[in-house]
Amino acid sequence: MKKIHSIKFSNNNVTHLINFGFAETEIELESIYKLRYKIYVNKKNYIPKGYYKDDKDVDFYDKKNSSVNIIAEHNGEIVGSLRIIKSRPLPIRDHYFNFKTPKSFDGIDESRIVEIGRLISIGKINNSCYIPRHLTMLGMFYVISYYFKENNIIGLYGALKLYIFKKIKKINLPVKLIKNYQSIFEIKISEDPLKNFFNNPNDPVVPVYLNAEDGYRYLDSLFNSSLVFKKEDTGIRIYRNNFRFIMFVLRSKILKY
Repeated sequence: MKKIHSIKFSNNNVTHLINFGFAETEIELESIYKLRYKIYVNKKNYIPKGYYKDDKDVDFYDKKNSSVNIIAEHNGEIVGSLRIIKSRPLPIRDHYFNFKTPKSFDGIDESRIVEIGRLISIGKINNSCYIPRHLTMLGMFYVISYYFKENNIIGLYGALKLYIFKKIKKINLPVKLIKNYQSIFEIKISEDPLKNFFNNPNDPVVPVYLNAEDGYRYLDSLFNSSLVFKKEDTGIRIYRNNFRFIMFVLRSKILKY
């Protein structure tokens, strides 16, 4: 892993450390693919059982080497992952939705826009340890903000389950809904492995976008807030673990972004 930052938190009087960064090794990639299979196939049934034969979720974008994987790691085990796709055309516009380019992306070279997907955030490490709500997801998004800066990215697209989007909005992460979109999934790619993900009317998927500067300001303010984290001399952040108060901070826009 190319580590970007680390967070400590306490659970049942035991201190745990989660490292966040970019997957670099084949072993890490294999672990990601197996975790994705476990969640997307076995748990959520987003991908039909039998589509993959080796218990690993590996698709065209993985094989083409056109993606970057962000991971959260605890004691050598991956507890969160998120994929950035950088190839052209982006799948959200090529395979899944028709929509007008958001105004904040108008006139921007499309090579400076990426797509995120395969978001997994584990809330439970073992039978006795729970990771605080939102911590893994926000930790991975902080790595995305680093990727934005390092690669001159101005924004991203994503396809999220509507209930996930609503949870994100509750903590004021500035992800925005793309309005007036049209689904083209069944027209163009009916045999896509994610057909169960996109084709459940009782669990809809919506296209979203995030302006890089908005995301960076929010995340920088959050991770440097003394209300949420205490920072060690080593640079490791200690999560203050007061969930109710921290949710108040996130929802009330006390953060200066």
